[in-house]
Amino acid sequence: MFNIQDSILNFSVLGLVKLMMIAGMALYCGFAVVLVMQVKIMTETLESEANRVVKIAGILHLILAILLTAGMVVIL
Repeated sequence: MFNIQDSILNFSVLGLVKLMMIAGMALYCGFAVVLVMQVKIMTETLESEANRVVKIAGILHLILAILLTAGMVVIL
């Protein structure tokens, strides 16, 4: 059962910092997803030789953001 008094007494600044860092990384993963969607639209609109490199960079950025977030959840 949830007891508000116990929650207040057991408040930890370190726990709050950990929670904020994980929430921030989750937002960053959302940003990376939006970035990949924008790269997809850009490469469809603009024809260039660099399209393949830009797509790979966007997908790599998304993968690294997800791995970093998962690593933070495990470590913290």
